[in-house]
Order: sequence, then structure tokens, then C-alpha cells
Amino acid sequence: MEPLRKSDCQTQKEDNHPQDKNCGRREFLKGAARITALGGAAMLAGCGTEAFGSSETLKLRFKEFFKKNYRLMTPQEKEETVQRLERLAKIKHGVDVQMSTRKPIEGGLFGYAFNVTRCEGYMECVAACVKENNLDRKSNTQYIRIFEMEHGEMTPDVGDGKYFHEVPVADHFYMGVQCFH
Repeated sequence: MEPLRKSDCQTQKEDNHPQDKNCGRREFLKGAARITALGGAAMLAGCGTEAFGSSETLKLRFKEFFKKNYRLMTPQEKEETVQRLERLAKIKHGVDVQMSTRKPIEGGLFGYAFNVTRCEGYMECVAACVKENNLDRKSNTQYIRIFEMEHGEMTPDVGDGKYFHEVPVADHFYMGVQCFH
């Protein structure tokens, strides 16, 4: 059997043969997308959801993953997102959370204080930030960095941001660098 030539492919498309899907990347990707959609629909319908949790959880996670950016949502979509997140929290953690889609208060101003003079290098502020913002504790992700500095230095470039010893060290000070969130 000899390979298809472009002219053969065009002839097959004109004749509407089933093989015409083998003619190009676009047709292949369309077919792959259809198969993926059918597989996703089957999973949402309840086929093989045991590995992913309950059918309800899977449906909620699916909708959450494919939602729009919050700023682009209609009020109805925002309300549905809030209800979905509240339900997922109940399923996953067994707690009732309350969220709101209220707009910000006009003229409201929020602040964040980070007192660098209080830092003694214990990294308590880092641990508190990780806990408060529910960051990934397994990889110990941190956005606040603490640098051990010698007196007279004032830039993090010369400080040690990965020290692992008892603190505070004599003749050193500790400078926190904020995450700026």
C-alpha cells in the first residue's frame, strides 16, 4: 500500500470517505478533542469516578477548573462560583464557609504592616504567612524572605537568605523582605 498524496487526500475529502480524518493535523486534533470530551463526559456521568472522589466533587472541580476570570464573570456566574466553592469546602473539610460577591467599599484602603525592626531571624513571620495564606506546606513555599546581614550592609544581595543555625547571631541583624502581595 503506498502512502497518500495531497491530491489523494483532497479527492477523499470530496468523496467524504471515513479515511479523510487521516489527512492532516487539524483533523487529528479535532478527533482527539472529541474523544477527550467524550471521556470527560463519561467521567462526569459517573463512570470510573471512584478514583477521583464522588461524582458531585468531580463535577464541581470540573466546573471550577474551566470557569472564567472573576472580573469577566456575570453576576450569575459569580454567585454560582461562590456556591460551588462553599460546597467544595464542605465536602473536602466538613466546614461551612461563607463567601460573598460584594463589591469593595468605595474609597476603602487596606494596609499591610511589616515591622523589620522586630525581626530576630526566627522566621515566625514566614511560618505565620504560610499558615494564614494556606501556602504549600510540603514544599515549604515562602514569599517573605529573611536575610541575615552583617552590620553596615543594607542590601539582600550580600545577606544570607538560607541560614540554618541558632539565631540571633552576635554582630548580625535580620532583614525581612516582603512578598508585596
